Amino acid sequence: MRALGNWTHTRQRLEAGFETWGHYVAANPWRILVASLLAVAALGSQIPKLEFETSTESFLEPDAPPRIAYEEFREQFGREDAVLLAIETSEVFQFDFLERLRALHEQLEDEVPHLDEVTSLVNVRNTRGEGDRLIVDDFLEDWPETDADLAVLRERALAHPLYRGVLLSDDATLATVMVRVNALSSLGDDGDALAGFDDDAASIPERTEMLTGPESSEFVAAIEAIVAQHDGLDFKIHAAGQPILTDLVMRGLLSDMGRFTALSIAIIAAFLGLLFRSGTAVILALATAMLSVICGFGVMAATGTPLSSPTQVTPSFLLAVAVGNSVHLLAIFFQQRGKGQDVPAALAYSLGHSGLAIVMTGLTTAGSLASFLSAELALIADFGLVAPAGTMIALALSLTFLPAAMAIVPMRTRPIRASAFRRLPVVLGTFGNRHAKGVAFGWAVFLALAFVAALQVRFSNYALDWFKPHEPFRIATELVDKKLGGANSIEVVIDTGHENGLYEPELLRRIEALEQHAEGHAIGTGFVKSATLSVVQVTKETHQALNGNQPDYYVLPDNRRLIAQELLLFENSGTDDLEDIVDSQFQIGRVSLPIPLADSVLLAPLVVQFEREFAEIIGDAGTTLVTGQFKIGAAVAAATVTSLARTYMMAFAVITPFMMVLLGSVRTGLLSMIPAMGAILVTVGAMGVLQLPLDGFTLLVGSIALGLAVDDTIHFMHNFARARARGAGVEAAVRTTLESTGQALFFTSLVLAAGFLIYTQARLNLLFNFGLMTALAISMAFLANVTLAPALVTLVAQLRGEAGSSQSDESNRLPADTPASSA
Repeated sequence: MRALGNWTHTRQRLEAGFETWGHYVAANPWRILVASLLAVAALGSQIPKLEFETSTESFLEPDAPPRIAYEEFREQFGREDAVLLAIETSEVFQFDFLERLRALHEQLEDEVPHLDEVTSLVNVRNTRGEGDRLIVDDFLEDWPETDADLAVLRERALAHPLYRGVLLSDDATLATVMVRVNALSSLGDDGDALAGFDDDAASIPERTEMLTGPESSEFVAAIEAIVAQHDGLDFKIHAAGQPILTDLVMRGLLSDMGRFTALSIAIIAAFLGLLFRSGTAVILALATAMLSVICGFGVMAATGTPLSSPTQVTPSFLLAVAVGNSVHLLAIFFQQRGKGQDVPAALAYSLGHSGLAIVMTGLTTAGSLASFLSAELALIADFGLVAPAGTMIALALSLTFLPAAMAIVPMRTRPIRASAFRRLPVVLGTFGNRHAKGVAFGWAVFLALAFVAALQVRFSNYALDWFKPHEPFRIATELVDKKLGGANSIEVVIDTGHENGLYEPELLRRIEALEQHAEGHAIGTGFVKSATLSVVQVTKETHQALNGNQPDYYVLPDNRRLIAQELLLFENSGTDDLEDIVDSQFQIGRVSLPIPLADSVLLAPLVVQFEREFAEIIGDAGTTLVTGQFKIGAAVAAATVTSLARTYMMAFAVITPFMMVLLGSVRTGLLSMIPAMGAILVTVGAMGVLQLPLDGFTLLVGSIALGLAVDDTIHFMHNFARARARGAGVEAAVRTTLESTGQALFFTSLVLAAGFLIYTQARLNLLFNFGLMTALAISMAFLANVTLAPALVTLVAQLRGEAGSSQSDESNRLPADTPASSA
């Protein structure tokens, strides 16, 4: 009781301090307004520095072993991910189709920026022998002129392991063009790569910057423009591959972010207009929110935090936080103005009434979001940096810019009109108060059912689920996975440990065994295919060509010297294909195994399995490393699961004792967490019922829901305790709280839920899920705080043996300065 008394005294002193601040703001509004806007301008000036991050590997910290290994792989062999253009036709080997294929191929080579290479039937490697000569040229080096030529080409292509299932479907009705992007950025190039090549090599700076997000977008945009020109009858082009996926997701998120933020603002404005019936109040609330969003972007730019799929939800979140703060402050201000108080007095009272609660909600929200700093995923940790910082800035603007503007700008003074709709919080709260046991029992059953449903939630990171069934990318990917085995790959790097180690016949046989072992392993709805890139394939091709092109010689030689000679002949034949599969010392080799696009969660155990089995197959002949987007996706999935458990445990551990301190009671602090955690449990349970996957994006729903739910709880508990400290009984305190704060809670929840529901109109399913679940969480938090919270405080009072539930009891009446109901 002493602790509670101390906290009551402290709270009263803090409230008095906020009232004093209100009087100061009313006396010096222009000074505070200008200072606030200058601070916003300073942060806003950093926005041009904001960068975009689209790559999968950027989710991992720079020092994460999978990311380090992948970046080393890319520096050695280039990017393994390519745009795969799958072209449907009635028959590939017809003159018109091949002419159109060549025109497409050549335009891609001429016009696509940041291009590494284009590969199709037009220029794919054709290794053959003529007498004792090894010739490596393009498959269509000699253009067909007769139907007989076409028939020969068709037979050769379908018989070649490098073409069939990669560049050509088994039935020759689908041909592909692989467009590979450069791994390195062109930023900093002076446009004259050969200038000064006679100078000392040490004076030439080494360029190691990886391709940037905007450069990758330029690459994809150029391909899409060219495809649009060539797509047509009997030449239907489908675009698949990781670069397309990454660009579509980022482009969709950015376009939807701008469009839906604007729509959210429009909806928020409409609801605020309905609440306040004052255009000026609406403008001030939205101005505070937009300035908070600008500052959020400024913080991201100033700290070097990129705009990515996790951090792009920051504007929506800051919009929600700032609007919530504004509604609570404006609602009390309007009530006091309606009672006849002048602007300085109403402003001071509003800050005294809601200022402390707004600060408390800001601190708890920032504390819960800061738990994401511990996430193993770099971009999720970025959200844990910018969201708390943005929350505190929104808090500061709500206590400086907003009250200063309220003191300057004239607003109508009539009270908020009473209606059954507006009295809903009071009706629900009174019901929870008078039927406390029934309401608590009902919620207990409801939460138990939600818990059971939550156990059905599956963790998933399957990119195709992000797109609706009719989306071109999804159709293209499903087509490629079905007919060609997939546009993605498993990359295996084998290090022999010494120069020319790849000439060893025994090692090559082990690599061949590795390829055969991997082939046919199930991945998602498809299977691992035989290797398309490896020194084994080149060695077999060369050996066959130098032995009269006979199929029986498509095998690995047994002689080390012969292997070295044949690979030397291949290297000197004019092709640079060896650069894609071995290093210059023939010490390190690469094996590329095509796979379909699959759920990263399913890939994680397969990575472990392959790493163990591949190491056993290669044995003491070398070391193996599984890498590529395959490995990165699996690492991200595993880290997401770990981060999910860690961040939410930390958020709960941070918020609960904080609530105990802020509310001045261990029991009240624990009670305050029940409505908030209940709202999250119901949301996760709904995901289980609707079979929505829990992924890296919906991971953020819980953080936003927890922050907003705790905000509602703080406003209720703070004002309930405030009323109780002034002598009100439990029912009177609940009624008083919900007559003042309850309306703000109701309209804040209504406004924010409607704003987030806009995302259900998004093109991407992951935004649909995000908007739907966040709106549900906000709604459930409100419902819990106006039914379950009154029931809980009533039950606690009954356990203490307190009566105090009668409104007619003289001891329950509030002091005269307690805000009366707007009814």
